[in-house]
Amino acid sequence: MFDYIPERSLEPPEDVVVGYCDQCGGEIYEGEEVYDIDGDTIHEDCLLDYAREHLAVKREAGVYAYC
Repeated sequence: MFDYIPERSLEPPEDVVVGYCDQCGGEIYEGEEVYDIDGDTIHEDCLLDYAREHLAVKREAGVYAYC
């Protein structure tokens, strides 16, 4: 009677890669929260490293230089 119902897979569906993080180069999966900063797509976990590298104000002996 119910032999027309397909059997559901026991394994979860594979994650769909939609891009790559511009900070670490890692895969970005569909539905994952990311940041878009000046055209760069950044994982949430990579945001602090990205900010230190690209957005921080460097300071040397009282002299400020913007990157």
